[in-house]
Amino acid sequence: MSWIPEGADVLTMVGVILAALSALAAFSVNISQLSRLAHARKTLDWIQHSLSLESDSERQSSLHRLRVRSEALLVSSHYVPGWKFSELILWTLASPALLLTTFMRDDANSEPALVWYLAVFAILVGVLRRGIRLSCEKLRIRTQYALGGKNFEPVRVDMMEQMEGGTRKEILFAIVGAAGAIALVYGAFWGLLGDGKGIAPFILGAGGLIVSIVTFINFRDYSRKLALNPPKQAEGGEGLGIV
Repeated sequence: MSWIPEGADVLTMVGVILAALSALAAFSVNISQLSRLAHARKTLDWIQHSLSLESDSERQSSLHRLRVRSEALLVSSHYVPGWKFSELILWTLASPALLLTTFMRDDANSEPALVWYLAVFAILVGVLRRGIRLSCEKLRIRTQYALGGKNFEPVRVDMMEQMEGGTRKEILFAIVGAAGAIALVYGAFWGLLGDGKGIAPFILGAGGLIVSIVTFINFRDYSRKLALNPPKQAEGGEGLGIV
């Protein structure tokens, strides 16, 4: 039996929980970003003071490298601030809840419901694809600034550049990542708020978690390689189209 009291409005409960989680997640991201930037600024002030007092050349080199890394964090966060990822967090939480609330309706297998399922998934893929492009661009700026020798501008973070830039592999990451995220959160909502029984919600959630982790690990390696060796379209003033 479900622990939800009989007669409770499940859709309302999901909506309230979703709103609270989404607001908390977005707030946490912004606070974390501000904290990291404040720490980087304090680090820069401390390094500047230490460099003026330090006479050992090796220590000066270490402090200089630390200063460059802190500057790279500030520069990349200036061009790609944390709030740009808020939409991604909101939709990652919202999409599975929207699908679950539709699935629990009496007309869950109707043609309009199937269209709705596809629409929610497509929107999440689009949002995730743009988040991936922003993340890659932010890491590219940070890496190229820290390494030096390359002009990381122009920075491409406009809406069309988020949708059209990058490589086809990023689209694949978005599709697989969206499927994993939906399975993970859907399984959690299904087991906690729905009438999921037995091991099915656990298998769905665990499968989504595994897919999400594997996708993230592959994306992390991909973004690092892309930051070190960006396509030629990313250098100079030419447009960065999908390659």
